[in-house]
Amino acid sequence: MLLEAIETPIRYRWPQGKIDLIPGQPVDVSVERGTKILKKCGAKVRTVQPDWSEVWRNLAQLTNGITKDDPRFLSVCVALEDCDRAWEQDDWPTFQQSVDRIKAIVSRSP
Repeated sequence: MLLEAIETPIRYRWPQGKIDLIPGQPVDVSVERGTKILKKCGAKVRTVQPDWSEVWRNLAQLTNGITKDDPRFLSVCVALEDCDRAWEQDDWPTFQQSVDRIKAIVSRSP
């Protein structure tokens, strides 16, 4: 989820970290964290329309080289199908969750 502050910079803190939200500088956060920030900060923060094509290009690079022989192949394919459905439905939060799942799958050793 992409978030940015609307008028003035905001520092959002939680026990494990912090995020600086600055007007005009979108920050990519998990859907869970973004939902909490939006609830807490209200009208001071907004979601930013994502660049779907950039994320698709990043997914292509990330999954490049994963073949049918790779034990991660099936899991990656399922998650990519979820991304595709979310894209067709213009559902960025679900798309982002699937992207996060793909990143976790790919980070595991084959």
